[in-house]
Amino acid sequence: MKKFLAFSLTVFIIVGGLFALSKTDYFGDLPQSLARAVKAHIQTASDSVSMDDPAATYDESVLGSEYHYYYGKLSDSDKLIYRQIYVMLDELKDGIVLDTDDVDNVSRIQQFVLLDNPQFFYVEKSQYTQTTKLVFSPVLNMSKSEIESARSAISGYVSACMSGLSSDASDYDKAVHFYEYIIEHTDYDENSAHNQDMYSVVLGHTVCQGYAMMFKYMCDQAGIPSVIVTGATSDANHAWNMVCIDGVWSAVDCTYGDGDYLGKGISYSWFGVPSDVIKLSRTIDNEDMIPQDSSVQNDYYYRNGLYFTSYDLNSLQDMTVSSNYITFKFADKDTYDTACHKLFEQGDYKYLIPTARGGTVTYMQEPNSLAVFIHIQLGGN
Repeated sequence: MKKFLAFSLTVFIIVGGLFALSKTDYFGDLPQSLARAVKAHIQTASDSVSMDDPAATYDESVLGSEYHYYYGKLSDSDKLIYRQIYVMLDELKDGIVLDTDDVDNVSRIQQFVLLDNPQFFYVEKSQYTQTTKLVFSPVLNMSKSEIESARSAISGYVSACMSGLSSDASDYDKAVHFYEYIIEHTDYDENSAHNQDMYSVVLGHTVCQGYAMMFKYMCDQAGIPSVIVTGATSDANHAWNMVCIDGVWSAVDCTYGDGDYLGKGISYSWFGVPSDVIKLSRTIDNEDMIPQDSSVQNDYYYRNGLYFTSYDLNSLQDMTVSSNYITFKFADKDTYDTACHKLFEQGDYKYLIPTARGGTVTYMQEPNSLAVFIHIQLGGN
């Protein structure tokens, strides 16, 4: 799991009992790198690749059933280059002639091919030789026999995940299940093998891009439109997903959902997040190409009655009747700041403890998602 840096502050108050408040601040140690494959610079081949064939042309029938979001944003000429690269990677060709000499543009299109197609997990980078045209060649990080073995392992992983779905599961239910399954079966590990592709998730250890690649691949298998988005937080480069459910696009970030949230191994505060919330804490590569939707329709908290447009202590008290662990989200930063001030600075937290015996309220704030996590332990427990 993703680890968190934290510190605690304890305050004792006497109000009909003993109350302790323990604060855990959220400082997630964020991913420090993005994929070499997706962010790769095309390198000049040291050994010249000789191909006399003219640039091959392919129609869209060569593309598989994957959701090719970035492909749809390209010009017709760039779409041809995309299809040529796709065929080369799909058929494990040694190289292909491209009808262009624009290396920078080919590098950009290659990035989109890899973002649209997590199944090309075996691509390390690419290289080229250049005369009047580019001869474009992949550099693989696995042998062909290793690729087949990895494909078999991925198939088994996906089958195991899909077996947990009911026959009448909605697209929303499926996406939540993928999110949960990936997080529950993966540890965040910057030193893991293949951690820039989805195969690392099958191996149980990955970083942000591995999470995003596998979530996209799962959505592809289920016919749910999904996009891998790259960008940066204030600390590091980062990758996550956008997913379209019931016609509404929203963000899903498995990496940020994987951590220790006061003893809970999954946070749903990063499932179904609107674009305006995402922009509170990160920048987005190719932002003009990415779906922009501010609807909260698919936000997990909104769907489950844990989403507040104003601070309501009575509603929070009602939540503690059935659980000693509560988590909730606010509609905007002003409401979030007001709630945190009243709860943890003015002392409203003590009214969340449902008995006169007193107890401990431990909380974690997540200002980037506007969520709060609270664990209540009654006195004597």
